[in-house]
Amino acid sequence: MSTSAAEMVSLFRKELEFCRVNEKETVALFTEPRFDQSYSAAFVAASKDFGADVFTLVVPSLREPSLSFPGKAVTESLKQADLVVDMTMLPGPGFHSLSPFLYTDASNEILASGSRILMVNHAVDVLRRLLPDQRIAKRCRAGAEFLEKAETIRLTSAAGTDLTLGKKGRPSNCQRGYVDEPGQWDHWPSAQVGCAPLEDSSNGTLVLDTGDWVVNFRMIRDQVKIKIKSGRAIDIQGGSDAVYLREWFRLWNDEWAYGVSHIGWGCEDRAIWGASVMDVESYYANTLIAFGSNFFKGPAKYCGLGGKNRSLAHLDIGLRNCNFYADGKLITSKGNIVPDALQ
Repeated sequence: MSTSAAEMVSLFRKELEFCRVNEKETVALFTEPRFDQSYSAAFVAASKDFGADVFTLVVPSLREPSLSFPGKAVTESLKQADLVVDMTMLPGPGFHSLSPFLYTDASNEILASGSRILMVNHAVDVLRRLLPDQRIAKRCRAGAEFLEKAETIRLTSAAGTDLTLGKKGRPSNCQRGYVDEPGQWDHWPSAQVGCAPLEDSSNGTLVLDTGDWVVNFRMIRDQVKIKIKSGRAIDIQGGSDAVYLREWFRLWNDEWAYGVSHIGWGCEDRAIWGASVMDVESYYANTLIAFGSNFFKGPAKYCGLGGKNRSLAHLDIGLRNCNFYADGKLITSKGNIVPDALQ
């Protein structure tokens, strides 16, 4: 075994320890040919160190997202596992941050059966640097508990953002980078809080400022102004970045692609802005807002979004300089989480 492989096994063992894998459990490694198979090999070795049963299930690579992925037979097989490690991916610049498995009926069905799902699709150096940390996990949980009770969210910025969203009755979502409860989904690495606003509740203007990130694309160079009415983006103005965004939305040929999917803030003080997808999404005191799918939900507390948008599209956007209010209380501002209880 090479030194690098040995390091991977040690790192993955630490992650499985966070996930409370033990000798009574079965671990399913769900992957496809494009994904680096050394990850599967390392997870096999790490799982065996805990005495767990482990199997690898490799499915054909997808060319585009599909709500029917991965099919009945695969779904039934994965439901037999206590832990499913999702190492699937979609091709192309618009998909690099996504698993085709996340927003599917199969994923919801597997979570509902009590299996827990851990998505892993980042480089090893990112996984190592952002290995789960209980200090940060506590921060995420506190944020989710607070956001659970909120009914209205408002987002403002000096660049011109002024957006109001309603979430009455919607759950909050907590990502800590590991899964240790039945029916729980998470993404390693991740540390964020979010929720799915009611589909017709978002109104106002969202301004993407220079230095913000469209994580499926690139860092914003020139301001982009997105007008949002009754929950959907109806106008996108700006320079070349606005052209890209208009084209991205148009290609889906789906009105639901324009719908606000989820919104929340990052809790990861070790994140480096722009270093990876999850560095952007989890960056401390950022705002993460998305468009498109949001219908995934697990039975575990603070797991999933519980929305109604079943679009195949999903676009995440990270914003650094917004004021985030929940029921009028200022949560994030100027790169800080404001309430002491949420820091």
